[in-house]
Amino acid sequence: MSTRATYGFSSDRRRKQFIYIHYDGYPTGAAEYFYNALLHVGRGNFATVFIRANPNAELTDSHEIHGDTEYKYDVTGSGPKAQIEAYKISPLGDRAGCFFSGLLHEFISRYSSDIPDFKPFREVNRPYYPSQIMTEDMAADAIKSPLANLIAWKGKYEGSGNWDSCVQDLKSIVAVFPNLLSEEMRAFV
Repeated sequence: MSTRATYGFSSDRRRKQFIYIHYDGYPTGAAEYFYNALLHVGRGNFATVFIRANPNAELTDSHEIHGDTEYKYDVTGSGPKAQIEAYKISPLGDRAGCFFSGLLHEFISRYSSDIPDFKPFREVNRPYYPSQIMTEDMAADAIKSPLANLIAWKGKYEGSGNWDSCVQDLKSIVAVFPNLLSEEMRAFV
């Protein structure tokens, strides 16, 4: 169905980048687009990652340039803790009613019914990082670096500060996502 929507992205509310998608702009469709972007591993700002994760996305000049859009979404920041405001535009295009204002992961969770293989967001308190919100897939990706370090350092650097921080990092993630505990990790946690 052609439910057109525009997506505005900014890191500081001063400069925005706008993206247009011709299809599935209703809240459950938009939630899937945002979820795809959060799970996409890539370089660039959040708008760039959003485009790469969603093949039908294209750059546009503003929310207003597309007169037939039904929804608009404004995102400030990046990642699951980004702020989002979601608007339904009236059929006449002259008014937009805000139906959601909050954190991006909350928006995605609320409208996740159409996301295939959706995995819920959970809070992880990793040492040396601010509290993070992630899915099991994001956590599996976050485990790769500390685990690789521990494997490479085994027999050389046990007990060092870096060793201990990698062990604590693994423990904090596995405490929230126990399904990720592998035989390989058991030697360290």
